Amino acid sequence: VVFKVVKEDGARLVEIEAGTADVAKNVPPAEAARLDADPNISIVTTPGLRTIYIFFNVTEEPFTDARVRQAVNYAIPIQAILPNVMYGYATQMKSPLPHLTPGYSGTLSPYKPDIEKARALVKEAGLAGPIPVELAIRVGFATHEAASVWIQRELEKLGFKVAIVRETDATFRQVAIKGGHTLSIESFQSWVNDPWYHLVFNFHTKSKFTNMAFYSNPALDKLIDESMHETNQEKRLGSALVAQKILIDDAVWGFLWYDSWTRVMKADLTGIEKRWDTFERYYAARRV
Repeated sequence: VVFKVVKEDGARLVEIEAGTADVAKNVPPAEAARLDADPNISIVTTPGLRTIYIFFNVTEEPFTDARVRQAVNYAIPIQAILPNVMYGYATQMKSPLPHLTPGYSGTLSPYKPDIEKARALVKEAGLAGPIPVELAIRVGFATHEAASVWIQRELEKLGFKVAIVRETDATFRQVAIKGGHTLSIESFQSWVNDPWYHLVFNFHTKSKFTNMAFYSNPALDKLIDESMHETNQEKRLGSALVAQKILIDDAVWGFLWYDSWTRVMKADLTGIEKRWDTFERYYAARRV
């Protein structure tokens, strides 16, 4: 197997369509949808564990107030984003846990697009527009950029004046770690498909370089500490429901989507496997 780094989306597509490459990853959903009609190309897709969400720095105004964060969740136009940005290659996010992770519940979240509910929460929080805020995204993340425009439009209905700030991946990471983003589109991939592995990294007070929201909740910390080493599986999963409810009520993240694992490949190629992580396995790959 020969791996070739091709940074530009267009160049990867040219290689696949010309037949000079067998498999391509990180293909924009719009292009995957287009290529799905090509009989010489196969689209292999399955639900994945990567979470894509709006990150709030909960130590920075106005997002110190849970009502404002809740308002953003009610304003997110996810029913427009999924078909127009992700073209079906994603699943709506309804919990801070990945939807394939044990203990996940998709029934706890009350959030759905409701701009009047969002406006009422902003008013209840005592905010009056215009409220300037920067929404940071990473250059080269096409779906994040497209989604940011939809989000910008809806947040401005709440009185926010949203400036989309585009940063390189390296700059984005450095700024995020230092707490320099008030609002951004983030992603997280748990390498172990366990609820408490995911929760400790993202939401425990002591997780300095991965809890980018700077969220701190002693009750949640205690629950995470106790559950990390709990051997009773039923108790672990029951506690995961409690943790999800805390985080959903606090609206620590703005819920967007879970990426689907998608690969574009030649139609005569088979046997490439996807397991619980994001990496493909080529042990059984062959031509038919």
